[in-house]
Amino acid sequence: MRWFERIAVSALAAGFGALITLLWLGDAGIGRDVAEPPMRDAAPAAPPRLAQLEDELAAQAELLTQLSADNAELTVRLRDLERVAPGAARTQAGDDPSSSTVADAGAGEQPEPEEPPDLPQAQLLVRSGIEPSLADAIQQRISALEMERLYLRDQATREGWRNSERFSAAMNELLRPQDVLREEFGDDVYDRYLYAMGQGNRVLVASTLQDSPADVAGIRAGDTVLSYAGKRVYSVGDLQSATAAGEPGASVVVELLRDGVRWYATVPRGPLGVRLDVTRRAPSSG
Repeated sequence: MRWFERIAVSALAAGFGALITLLWLGDAGIGRDVAEPPMRDAAPAAPPRLAQLEDELAAQAELLTQLSADNAELTVRLRDLERVAPGAARTQAGDDPSSSTVADAGAGEQPEPEEPPDLPQAQLLVRSGIEPSLADAIQQRISALEMERLYLRDQATREGWRNSERFSAAMNELLRPQDVLREEFGDDVYDRYLYAMGQGNRVLVASTLQDSPADVAGIRAGDTVLSYAGKRVYSVGDLQSATAAGEPGASVVVELLRDGVRWYATVPRGPLGVRLDVTRRAPSSG
């Protein structure tokens, strides 16, 4: 065979081999750029990551619901605690115009009365501006009143009527030392005594109820109530007793302190409609 015939036979054999190779690759799916479309009747399966996210979202929603329920319960408990917490803001807005109801109102915090220094009572009174001789007399009077209570308690315990109504009635007949102190020594001494003992001696307006007598009279949050109908006010109880006394609806004058300036408001006797706090201030500050 001649050389060019050999070349032709070799080329033909190579071409035939290439054709066989291409046919085999086509049957095997090798080299296809586009995948065959899925069957129309088959439902597409959700990706695993998407299913996991849906489960996590459901768990978070359940947790949020539980947290909301817990928050509501804690809010109720907090309000219950505020009703009995010392120094909590209180409102004077009873329905009965001849009395004043003291209840929780959740106003802002006020400074707690400071603890007095660890000194004898007479020295504390002198530090508050009371004359030494008067301070000794006050201490003796208070000690005598406290001893009366101790003797009564001791007698009731020995005779077996300590837990009876008789004991409660007898104790109520003995005035509290502070009440006697105010009656016998006057408001100024009483004020200095409260301050010296670290007790609250000023009543602050935390807020006013809308369209209440206090609101109409111009009383605002931050005002200090100094007196009501001419009687000095040192506690919420003082103001409560004063508004409940006298003829309901009669015009009375309330003395107040605002930004260091005394001013006066006229209101009808009865509930003022204010939320109150008690704080401790030096008697010289007004």
